[in-house]
Amino acid sequence: MASARKRAGTSAGQKTKRVPRRNAAQKRRGRRRRSSSIRAVLTLFCTVVTIAALLCAATVFFRVGRITVTGTSPYSESEIIEATGLKTGNSLIFFEKNRAIRQLFEACPYLETVRIHRNYPDQLEIIVTQCQPMAVIQSGDASYVISTGGKILMKTRQPEKTGLCVVTGAVLEDPIVGKTAKFSSEETRKPLILALNTFVENDILEEIGEVCVEELYDITFTYTDRFKVKIGTTDDLDRKLRYMQTLINEKIGPTATGTIDVSDVRTARFIPD
Repeated sequence: MASARKRAGTSAGQKTKRVPRRNAAQKRRGRRRRSSSIRAVLTLFCTVVTIAALLCAATVFFRVGRITVTGTSPYSESEIIEATGLKTGNSLIFFEKNRAIRQLFEACPYLETVRIHRNYPDQLEIIVTQCQPMAVIQSGDASYVISTGGKILMKTRQPEKTGLCVVTGAVLEDPIVGKTAKFSSEETRKPLILALNTFVENDILEEIGEVCVEELYDITFTYTDRFKVKIGTTDDLDRKLRYMQTLINEKIGPTATGTIDVSDVRTARFIPD
């Protein structure tokens, strides 16, 4: 009995001694958590203060001192700058670039592209390109001159006097001068603009009289007043045009007229009138 009580007393004593150790460990963990929380708050505070200081410095020191306009344009430099709403003294960093570009397009519809660059420490550069007339689209009773980017430049009732190729088979929807052309069938837009720009890149657009896109799988155009050229779709158009030139230069007589079919380059052929 005495031995049992002694063992029980020893066990109780051992348990009593462990309690203070657990309390000390818990206190240490608590102190570490509080210390970590304080460090996190201090880090966040320092970050916020640093960012605020940088923003303040950017606002105070980076101001627009000069605005320049480069590129080709039918508008004067002062007209372009005034249209953007930009002024010297504005923040070089925090001005609203997208709004400035939008306002410029609205005021100067004959611009094809607009970019605005920051040239530190105090210069804004406005880079513009003017629209280049590319073709005339016949739509209903009127015809519209469009640019290489598909923007409507003017309305005309005498397309033959523009000196541009005439597009048939495409119907414009609510055409507005100065705005991008919208087609009643948007499937027409991509292949038409692609074809016209490919003609420009191959330096043959000036020799093209009419482009018909009524059937997008059977696009045709007239060339040098001698040929009707069938290209099918606009797939692999560069290669098709090279085959066309090869046929004209090497296999067709200098006065011959007819149809050149390069819709499939594997079976490219000339069909004389």
